[in-house]
Amino acid sequence: MTSTPATGFVSLIRPRSERTLDMSIRLTEEQQSRVNAIVTHLQNADHKCYSDQDVELGYPPPKVSLRSIWHWADAKEITTPFVATDQRTRPILVYFPDYISPQAVSRSASGVNELLEKVPLHVPPSDPRHSTVGILPKLQSFHPKRVGTLHCACWLETGHHGSGPAVSRQVCSGSRAHNATTRFVQSAGMAKDELSLLYAASHRSSWSRCVENFTLLRDFVPGARVLDSCPLDPWASFALISNLPSVRHVDQRDARTALSALYSFGSFGTMHLHFPSLKIKLRMREGTAVLFNSFFLPHETSMYDPEASRYAVDFFNHEEVLRWVDRKAIEPYVRE
Repeated sequence: MTSTPATGFVSLIRPRSERTLDMSIRLTEEQQSRVNAIVTHLQNADHKCYSDQDVELGYPPPKVSLRSIWHWADAKEITTPFVATDQRTRPILVYFPDYISPQAVSRSASGVNELLEKVPLHVPPSDPRHSTVGILPKLQSFHPKRVGTLHCACWLETGHHGSGPAVSRQVCSGSRAHNATTRFVQSAGMAKDELSLLYAASHRSSWSRCVENFTLLRDFVPGARVLDSCPLDPWASFALISNLPSVRHVDQRDARTALSALYSFGSFGTMHLHFPSLKIKLRMREGTAVLFNSFFLPHETSMYDPEASRYAVDFFNHEEVLRWVDRKAIEPYVRE
């Protein structure tokens, strides 16, 4: 089968170096055809360019930005495909309702059901992203053993940065947990593949850099291979958020220029993903895909119905892991 090369590669070597790494990421004819179709859809989507001041690019939003200076009433509801860019025309948010295929959603839902029969979720006691103050007992009564988070991630552990990236403890806390979580990782593979192609269609150079980086990470940290679940995988980590509300926050360890991905499934009713600094709220339903810069853009979910059964899968990269791989990749040349 012939293949078409992806364009817009980002060298892992800094521009000042004369050396480059070319990993020759290639799309098959089928993949390229799917990407081309997505590009057409995105070209027909609504677009809006935001100023750096609007999205506060350059620095994490100050704490005051995460309070109530932006209100839901000020947000425009978005229900059709939408692309937000910065002043340099780089995508910072891509919204595509009904994008994830029913087969991918079904596999993810089956994977969650199998996972939660064997692995307990972590209920974050003080995570500012998922406040459960006053509602945790009610959530747990409606959803026994189905409230909490699970991180299947490769990151630098707090206090052990010198040891390099490691697979998160929830993946390898025992043979039973390891088997269940790795099976769940694979159950989300079809959706991850679809999101990867959406990323490639939206921002090819950023996608290429992430695919290259995760490919090298799997060589440098063999344990990270358990997190690989699609042919061209741009995200080394993901989290399952099960029946938890999300309060306004930014993910300050996430990649600064790459995009994270999110899709949800379950029973929704009326639910929105709110980006207050952009003054928009995205209507969420099963199969909706969202790519966005989770480092810079504050985000939260709408008022939470504790009786609704909702699951979200968030794919991401940590900035410090991307940089660690970049440094590791040039070590042989530096030693020369």
